[in-house]
Amino acid sequence: MSNKRTRRPADVLLAELQAKQQKLMVKSKLEQAKANPILLPLLSALADINKGIAINQRQFANGPQSFDSRRKQHELWLAEINAAEYASQIALQDLNGDKSYLTGAIQSIADRISAGEDVTDSILNVTDSIGRATPEFKVASTNLEIARNARKSFKDQFDKDQPEFNAEAEENLLG
Repeated sequence: MSNKRTRRPADVLLAELQAKQQKLMVKSKLEQAKANPILLPLLSALADINKGIAINQRQFANGPQSFDSRRKQHELWLAEINAAEYASQIALQDLNGDKSYLTGAIQSIADRISAGEDVTDSILNVTDSIGRATPEFKVASTNLEIARNARKSFKDQFDKDQPEFNAEAEENLLG
């Protein structure tokens, strides 16, 4: 790789110097105007405009309050909420299945108790077969954890003491 420097043409250098000179002349005139009390209201209005410009330009930057960052944070929040909703739907489905199974088992065991049978093994079998996480619930829980970590990772990228944002997790989550 070559480290050869290329020089700019004289007309480019001259144009840059003229632009710099123009800026310095404006700055000098502004400094002189600040000393004149008649121009104070106009200078105050100019300061307010500059402040407004700075506030609004900040939102287009790359910081945590920029439009893009806030939009992405909300997208990640929505992805986490959707993952939590899906995990809850699966959990309710599994719990209702366990409830139905347990209700039937209770009726069956109650009938066997009435008949004088020993139901100890049956009770152990029933308790062992309920409350297990289904593969679908495990996947939903894993997706929820991924969504949560992607959101937290994105949020933490603006905190200097935190690890760097995990772009791969966010990309997997948002599609």
